[in-house]
Amino acid sequence: MGTYLGIPTVNNLRYLKETLASIKGIDNNNILILDNGSTDETIYWVASCQYERILNGTNLGVAKAWNQIINWGLSYDDCEIIYILNNDIVLHPECITSMTESILANGKECISGLNIGNLPVMLSSFTKSAPERRYTTAVNFSCFGLTPKTIKRVGLFDEGFKLAYYEDNDYHHRMNLEGVASSCDTWAAFTHYGSRTIREGGVKHEPYFAQNRAYFKQKWGVDPP
Repeated sequence: MGTYLGIPTVNNLRYLKETLASIKGIDNNNILILDNGSTDETIYWVASCQYERILNGTNLGVAKAWNQIINWGLSYDDCEIIYILNNDIVLHPECITSMTESILANGKECISGLNIGNLPVMLSSFTKSAPERRYTTAVNFSCFGLTPKTIKRVGLFDEGFKLAYYEDNDYHHRMNLEGVASSCDTWAAFTHYGSRTIREGGVKHEPYFAQNRAYFKQKWGVDPP
């Protein structure tokens, strides 16, 4: 089975290492680290790491980085799922396994994990919900997976969204228009430190918040949810 996973990162190497250490169920040869313009020691670590890697040299934005990961995954003939993770999350040991089951056995075309908080210690007390409440419609783009079928129907992420903000709202809207079976798997738990690229990594996304919101409204005639 061709399951590929990519992580875009900007600085904050210690969080990236925590994320990588928590990944279970994917061969290291099928993991890509994409450095999107780090300015600290992260760039040197990524350049010599054991994983597949892309070094952008400058921050090309979230949508562009996600598209690079998608195109990398699609370059493999056996590709069935492409996972994309933030670089500041920690996965429950069964997170990837659960999402893979959702796609391969339960017919989901886009699946995300469930963020249960901002401290990894919370994973130790995580319990699965009742089966009938396993899925919600609120896809979380901090930890998600797509199939080649989804990408063929919906396309890549819109790189008109600069740096960060609302590229995920746009993709969710487009999936809804295409009738894609997308869900959040409440059995696929992770914790998210939350915006560490902004808070500790020195990346300033805020100037693009209003610009990208306006771009979404220009495209669709409504404000983003």
